Amino acid sequence: MDPIPIPTNLSVMTIDACCQRVQDVLESADLHYGHGASDAQSEALWIVSKQLEQSPSETLEQLAFTISEELSQKAL
Repeated sequence: MDPIPIPTNLSVMTIDACCQRVQDVLESADLHYGHGASDAQSEALWIVSKQLEQSPSETLEQLAFTISEELSQKAL
């Protein structure tokens, strides 16, 4: 399977948009989930929250906040 291209021209985006972008990449990869994540959406939330160094519940409360290009790139 070819790697999924990850956009490199990211700008500041909301946490919600970053989670959605990570979710899209995971769904394209046709993965199977386990270890607490039941689907691409919950896995994306976990990945983004770890980059923000906070819990997924804290991240859910801040979906409208913006994050830097650097953090969004790390999540992807």
